[in-house]
This record gives sequence, structure tokens and C-alpha cells, in this order.
Amino acid sequence: RESSAAAEDVPTVAEAKQKPAAELPSQEIAAAKAEAETIEAEAAAELAAAEVGPAIVAYPAFAGLDIAEATKRALAEHGFDDMTEFQCKAIPHLLAGKDLMGTECTGSGKALAYLVPVVELLHRSHFPPSNGTGVIILLPTRERAQQTYSLVRDILQYQPFSHGVFVGGTSREAQADQLARGVNVVVGTAALLLSHMRSTRSFVYSNLKCLVIDEVDLILRMGFDEELRIIITLLPNDRQTVLFSATQTGKVEGIVEDIAQLR
Repeated sequence: RESSAAAEDVPTVAEAKQKPAAELPSQEIAAAKAEAETIEAEAAAELAAAEVGPAIVAYPAFAGLDIAEATKRALAEHGFDDMTEFQCKAIPHLLAGKDLMGTECTGSGKALAYLVPVVELLHRSHFPPSNGTGVIILLPTRERAQQTYSLVRDILQYQPFSHGVFVGGTSREAQADQLARGVNVVVGTAALLLSHMRSTRSFVYSNLKCLVIDEVDLILRMGFDEELRIIITLLPNDRQTVLFSATQTGKVEGIVEDIAQLR
């Protein structure tokens, strides 16, 4: 009898289908709907960010600098429009005539960071070819000197200043003749430039306005410590000095100290 009574209390399949399902309270339904909408919105935002990529920081344009129109024109024609973060920091400092010891990284636009100010330095001082060399740019290797010189030619395209690259593998006599005619911007390697400073009497560098030593750490690692020190002592002290290095080493600090002591 007890088993029969219990069986009678269990609804049939047909009765279960006809019985209405228990309804959730309206507040719980609203909360679940809001949560689903939030998850959907967050997923859409993540997808949009992935498609767009990271935000791009815009830096000022070269056209906004207080430099010669001839330089701006050359920069624009060669596709140099906006400055990098490194250039934004270095160029105003150098345009003010201050010395600079910079640590740069790949893609920083370091070469333009010093080329634009040194060209402007010559422009503002109306530096004539008869004054000889106004800027010396030292680099560690012939290849790096030639690469930088290519950029020098581009930037000086509409300027009257003479320029030249002095590296091994070319006629020293031809180089001496060029220096005798007056080269306002000299690009080269330390050993060869020192050789000309010692032996080419027509090489006039007594009116130098700026010395740039690019990749000074590499020049020192290659063993040209003594050459750099002699060059620094031979040049006039009342000049602007710019050094760039990828690393800070004891040798680099030593060169910086030597320059400071001569001032």
C-alpha cells in the first residue's frame, strides 16, 4: 500500500510537460541580462583594440623648428617630416649651442639629431668656405662615415656649404687638395683625420664650430683612444662638442673628462 501511494504522487510524463516551469524573479533576469551585455561590450572593445593596434604618439614636425628654410626644404624632399622622441629632446638643446653627451638606441634618428643643429650653426654664423672647416664628424668605420655623409649631402642640398668624406681607400693627395679648397663639413674616421691634421698644412680647422664624435664607444673599442685625445687637444676649445654612444663605459667617461678639462 505504501509503495502504491508513493507511485501515485509521481506525475506522469504528460503531466510534467503540461506543468508550467518555475519562473525566475525579475531582478535576477535583469542582472543576468546586464552581465551578458557587459561581457559582450568588453569583448568588442578588445577586438577593436587588436585591430587598431597600440596608440601612435605624434611628435612635432621638423617644419616647426626655428631653422633655415633651405634645411626645411631638404628635409621635406627627402621624406623627413616628423621628429622622433630622441630628436625632440636633442635638437633644441643643440640649437641652443650646448654640448651634449647622448646615449642613443637603434631607430632613434640620432644622425639627424646632430646634423640639423650643426647645419643651422653654420647658417647662423654665415660660415664662408674661406674659413676652412666648421664641423668635423668622426665615425668608427669607413662604411658608417659614408652612410652619414650621404645624409649630410641630402641635408645640405640647398645650402652653400662645402662638404666631404675622408676615409681610407681613396687618394690622399686628392683629399689634401679638397681640404686646401676649404671643406666646411668634414666627415671621416679618426685615424685618417688625425693624419691630415698633422701632415696637410692647408687643412684649416682653427675656426671649428662643432666637433661630433658618433659611436664613440665603438671608436674606443677599436683602439683609437690616443687618436681621439690628440684630435681633441688640437682643435680650438671654444667649440660645441657632441658625443653619442650606445653604451656608457669607463673609456667613454674618460674621454668626456678629457674634454671637460680642456674647457
